[in-house]
Amino acid sequence: MTQRNQEFYYHNLEVMKILKYFLIIALFMSSCSPDLGNYIYSDENTITISGVKEGLTASSRVYDLVYGDTLILEPSVSGLLSKDDMTNLSFLWVISEDTVSTTKNLSYKTDKFGINYGSFYVTDNLSGIKTVYSFILNVTNVYNRGYYILTQNDDGDAVFYAKSAIDTSKALEQVNIPDVENLGKNPVSVSGIRLKDGNNQYYYHLYLTIKDAEFNVMNIDTREFKPIYRYNSATTTEAMNFQPTQLFNEATTGGSKAYVVSNGKFHVMENGIVGVEKFNTDPLDYKVEPGDLYKCVLFGGYLISLYDSNNEKVRILFNSFGVFDDYNYSFDSYITNKSTLGHDFLYGMNTYITGVPDFYYLTKKDNKLYLFKSAFNFLFVPSDLSQFAVSDLSSIGSSPDKITDIYYDPSNYWFISIGRTIYRASYLGLAFQEYIKLPDDGSGDIVKFMAATPSPNRFLISTYNASSTKEKKGSVYIYDIAKAKVTNTMLYSTEKAVSVFVGDQ
Repeated sequence: MTQRNQEFYYHNLEVMKILKYFLIIALFMSSCSPDLGNYIYSDENTITISGVKEGLTASSRVYDLVYGDTLILEPSVSGLLSKDDMTNLSFLWVISEDTVSTTKNLSYKTDKFGINYGSFYVTDNLSGIKTVYSFILNVTNVYNRGYYILTQNDDGDAVFYAKSAIDTSKALEQVNIPDVENLGKNPVSVSGIRLKDGNNQYYYHLYLTIKDAEFNVMNIDTREFKPIYRYNSATTTEAMNFQPTQLFNEATTGGSKAYVVSNGKFHVMENGIVGVEKFNTDPLDYKVEPGDLYKCVLFGGYLISLYDSNNEKVRILFNSFGVFDDYNYSFDSYITNKSTLGHDFLYGMNTYITGVPDFYYLTKKDNKLYLFKSAFNFLFVPSDLSQFAVSDLSSIGSSPDKITDIYYDPSNYWFISIGRTIYRASYLGLAFQEYIKLPDDGSGDIVKFMAATPSPNRFLISTYNASSTKEKKGSVYIYDIAKAKVTNTMLYSTEKAVSVFVGDQ
């Protein structure tokens, strides 16, 4: 075969292959062509659900409800083709794997605490296509966020009150703790820490501390408002008569822990156990009076300070490297305490504004307030106490010698109460200025107060009038800073407050 004939042969062969492929495609297309007499082709009847919380995922569609309340949802449902005709649609509501409704609208009474996952299914019965709207139902106690007041009656009994920040129409009322018949005597404090769950919902761990009680400390989860841990002499690591006189708490990775003073010594308590006495090798045999253990803000677990009444000195304790909550060492050699001799220690606190921890101590001598400072250097060694500021009490209020409460806010302000007025000063000094003045309604002087945290936009204030003829002589106020006025007044509603806590955020 000549070269020209070969080229012609192969050219025809390629043409035949191409024709064969076209023939196969044509046969395939003809076999799949629609039978217009038997089938109807149209757009899908896409379902749209509206009139409910929007968001890309269920975690952004969270409904917060109080236990026992009813969730009512009345969504709007429309189809691309069916419009508002729901004749061929069916509905299904599922919450926590339980079918709770088969109608378009939902009315569901909450009966399970915590996070409940829900779904609303709309099914097009003609096409079988389902559309789903997923959401989260966060069911908590009415006091999951609120205002908490621990009081003491004339017999020394502890009485606990709360006002809901969730249902603001609900009045301040006495609150009983589940499975606790009697709170005990000689209440010490109510404190708390704000935590966040896996769905970014806030709640609190409250610590209710009572010196003489069946359960001296109760760690309460506000979501269900029941104790998750109860502490007494039976839960201590070492044998002791557990009688707490001071407690403060801080957040941990798994929840919270607390530092507690009992019999003049301090312990760390967590997960239902009161730990061993800290700094138990102290050659000076330290003693901590109520209120004289001072929290370290950023280096909690590594640093702590106290005023030792046995030796009349400030002491800062620390751990060996890599050890947490041990406190076996002191910085005694750096702090002489000469400048504070003869002073009454009122309050201690810690800041981390300069990049290193600084401890401040508020004292009183004669008719003056003093602020002393121990500053850490970048080698992590504290300085001796130095006088940082002084204020003449005669310039504050009509009865300057009667400071009824002291509070230091994380926003770095000092607050003191005298009479019915709260005064404020920057941590940089003691230039106190009138900040909140309660109206003159005869309910007595301020005994306890606290600002909301982390944003100090509201104050919870408690007063007491011992000469009142009312059955209850304590009154409660909520003061809104932005509005510069009292927004809630609860006259003669409690016994005398010993501690208050704001957990409304």
